[in-house]
Amino acid sequence: MAIARDIGEEAVLFCGLLYSDVGVSDVAIAAVADAFGAVALRSGQFQWGYYQHYADELGVPIYRRFVVIEGLFDSGAIADVKRRTNEIEDSLREGGSISGRRRVNIDPGYITLAKVVLASTKNYSHRVYLRDGIYAEVTLIYNKGNGLYMPHLFTYHDYKEPATNDFLLQSRDALNKAVKEKRGAAPPPPRP
Repeated sequence: MAIARDIGEEAVLFCGLLYSDVGVSDVAIAAVADAFGAVALRSGQFQWGYYQHYADELGVPIYRRFVVIEGLFDSGAIADVKRRTNEIEDSLREGGSISGRRRVNIDPGYITLAKVVLASTKNYSHRVYLRDGIYAEVTLIYNKGNGLYMPHLFTYHDYKEPATNDFLLQSRDALNKAVKEKRGAAPPPPRP
């Protein structure tokens, strides 16, 4: 029988943001940094148009941006992070009221050397319940053979995009460097 160890995977925390107002995005990113630590990497902004139901809440056009938080992350804390990002979303609602229109969607997750995991408040067949109304899903799997992330049946469309894959691979490289430095080994050369 295997013995359970209380050691999470080495990971970095990231948040994917959806928004239509860049000013709200900037405030949300600052709140994420205040809650979890300095932003180490920030993706470019790109237009997002996959699911119409967000347009009513967020407005149009909708944009996507990712941020990675500096330092290693305890993957066992992802439920706490999701609950806190929900609080940040609520604090930025239109009119400052919980009944106001949501202006930003913040989806936290973490990146390990093997996968990308997202946290959610919604259950579905591919998600695993963590606690306190929070679920997790492996949304991408790292393929050592080709050095890319592989989607699966339930991977969100924007996580299949080359720009997203490139940013997540850059984030994985930063994680790999941090892990090697922690262990005292030389980091790999950066990707071209």
